[in-house]
Amino acid sequence: MSDFFEKNKRHIFFVLILIGAYLAIQYLVPLFLPLVLAFMIIAPLNPFLEKVYEKTHMGKGFLAGIILLIICTVVGILGWLLVCFALQQIEYFIKNINLYEEQFTCFVRDCSQMVEERLGMNAGQIETLILERVDIFIEDMQVQILPNFMNQSFLYLKIGIGAVTFLVVTIIAAILLAKDFKTMNECISKVRYYEDVRQIVVKIGKLISSFFKAQFIILIIIALICTGGLFLGNMKHYILIGVITGILDVLPFVGTGIVLLPLAVWQLLNGKMMSGIILSITFMVSALARELLEPKLIGQKMGVLPIGILIAVYAGVKVFGLLGVFLGPLYMLILCECYRRIYGKDVGGGLVKQRGEKDIIK
Repeated sequence: MSDFFEKNKRHIFFVLILIGAYLAIQYLVPLFLPLVLAFMIIAPLNPFLEKVYEKTHMGKGFLAGIILLIICTVVGILGWLLVCFALQQIEYFIKNINLYEEQFTCFVRDCSQMVEERLGMNAGQIETLILERVDIFIEDMQVQILPNFMNQSFLYLKIGIGAVTFLVVTIIAAILLAKDFKTMNECISKVRYYEDVRQIVVKIGKLISSFFKAQFIILIIIALICTGGLFLGNMKHYILIGVITGILDVLPFVGTGIVLLPLAVWQLLNGKMMSGIILSITFMVSALARELLEPKLIGQKMGVLPIGILIAVYAGVKVFGLLGVFLGPLYMLILCECYRRIYGKDVGGGLVKQRGEKDIIK
């Protein structure tokens, strides 16, 4: 038995990490999420807090509280401005609802006449049928969807209170953690394999940071491409739509096509050929830009192929739910880094061990 363990200890250790990482992400991370977020905030801030403390002797917990208060204030102001902007757009839409209804009716009439010319079907009957279906859909929304939405107000209040509580607990945990971070680090450093785990956590943190930086750069470039295409296509609110399209492009399985292609079809059906062609070209350019940027920004910096990230996101959503968008890639990065540490090789077989690194299992 001892011989078997000695020969296969690397494999056994890796399987234990695979199971342990899954159990931790599935059950422990949601349970201690405020503490995990507090650690993710304080760990990179700790060197700065130590320097300020040495010069001013101000409490590190107090300093962390001030920094978090500034961050929350900025985020809160931006969120408030976003909500005000959204309410303004909703008000604008309600005021012009008759105009939109008239445009939609004209669009249906033009499409019906096109069908009559090419297929010989009665345009009036087609128009009446479509408008009746639209009226039924609007009535169903008024009778079922909207009342149900309003009846869930208590649930929304409960979610809001939970979110505020989560934020307060995270801030308090971060302040307390900043105060005793050095002492806790000294105590934990005496545990066996601490240095190996610390190096893995640091490496994964750098990989995650590189991933989000790359996605942010791609988001900016895609948003600029879409904004330029919408401007050339003579679309209203081109800046807002361009930014929203860039954000949607970051989301898995969505992309810019969910916005640009319907707009292009709409413009073509309304006889605006040049605008529709420009929007179609904008979609192709944005898709090509992501295909060229992802391997360079994500593949080279992270050492992970974009298809690997895509598979991790898809599997993460299936296993961990909605948060799997983030937890799936995190689980993949943990396994890849542990594989490198244990076997001294990349997942693909390439040697990736750097100078000064050592195996966890000898």
